[in-house]
Amino acid sequence: MFHIGRGHFTKQIKDLGFEVHNYQNESCIDESVFEKIDTEEKVYWLGFLYADGYVAKDRFTVSISLKEEDRNHLYKFKKFLNAPNKIGYKEISLYNKNTGEKKQYPTATFSINRKKIHEDLIKKGCIPQKTFNLKFPSEDILPKDLVRHFVRGFVDGDGWVGIGTQSRGARFSRLNITCASIDFLNDLVDTMGWEHRAIHSKQDSKAV
Repeated sequence: MFHIGRGHFTKQIKDLGFEVHNYQNESCIDESVFEKIDTEEKVYWLGFLYADGYVAKDRFTVSISLKEEDRNHLYKFKKFLNAPNKIGYKEISLYNKNTGEKKQYPTATFSINRKKIHEDLIKKGCIPQKTFNLKFPSEDILPKDLVRHFVRGFVDGDGWVGIGTQSRGARFSRLNITCASIDFLNDLVDTMGWEHRAIHSKQDSKAV
């Protein structure tokens, strides 16, 4: 009708302050899913996003990147959101400072661009550039009876369980959590009431 390209026409409409709906990409995503954290599943994924999620600073992108072998976890998150978005695959190069070698690692990434989800996650403490600024969620965000499920999600993202041996040969299980924010770890330990713990610092990361 106007003899201009669809993309140019859409931009002009947006510049005038109108919202443009691309109905072919519409889905049944519940964009208010993180508005209120009131179920075990929501709390789990909030914890996982605190650990391994990326919340963009200058756009409405929320994404998770994992090793390709852990891609099934991304499918679970995709199903949780009921999102149509595809999971992308690529290789990233990581430099080993000890050996001086570069290695290629296959990764899987799930991304979504939804303003409501993005804004609600920030309100819930899952902020952009969170590495050194992460805070343990307050009680008005995270109900006490659901804290363990938040920790479960966080551990799945940035933790691991190992077996240690005492000086007398007795073996014990050990939960390890890595986080760059010492405040987050201290609040986590206090909230969980863990007595036997130690916080170690290595370069720019902390572990409990």
